[in-house]
Formats: sequence, C-alpha cells, structure tokens
Amino acid sequence: MRSFEQVGHSRWLWAEVIPLANEEDAAVASDDSLLVVRNPGVTVTNEHPVTGVSVPGSSSVWAYEQESTGPVGNGVSLCLRGTAGSIIFVVMASGFAESWRWDDVVSIASLIVARISEPPD
Repeated sequence: MRSFEQVGHSRWLWAEVIPLANEEDAAVASDDSLLVVRNPGVTVTNEHPVTGVSVPGSSSVWAYEQESTGPVGNGVSLCLRGTAGSIIFVVMASGFAESWRWDDVVSIASLIVARISEPPD
C-alpha cells in the first residue's frame, strides 16, 4: 500500500495491491459490496457506482464516486478496484472537486496492472 500527496494541488492518491492464493479468491474478495473509505470531517453529498470504467488486463472492475463538502470546500473521491489474476488492486484518488478525472485513475490502475503482469526477473 502506498499513499501520495500532490503538494500545491491539494490532491491525494492511495494505491494498494493485495495478492491472494488464486483467481477465485481474488474474485470473491473483490465483491462490489465492499464499502469505500470514509473521510472524517466531511459530509458526503452524492455517491454512486460508475459504469463503463475498464482497465486493460483486469477483470472484476468496480468504480465508485463520492462528492463531499467539508470545512475547506467541496471534494471528490474516485475509487477503482479490480483484479489481475490472483491480485486485487485498489486506486483511491481524492481532492477538491474536479481535481481528478476517471481517465487519471484508469491510467494509474493500468500502470499497476502492467506491473503486476510483468514476468518476474
């Protein structure tokens, strides 16, 4: 798991890769009933699953968007989760409203899946 902050742009990224024993375990563990992370101190004003999001080389892709308001303004969180073989990946991007687009999150997830798919040295 890694967490990043883009200083000066007030946006954050959390990426996690979770290896499991096999593809069946990964599919079960990536069930879309899992909840997204809630940020303390903000109020969610709108949230919904997002359809039509795909990541090349992955399956069981699930995307979820939250809009929020808090003491410093309006925000957005985009969560993308999927599997690549027996590995689950999660990308969570958050920041002020319009600081992230789905293309950004898919691009990051695509890099993760490509890295997962590389043969070991």
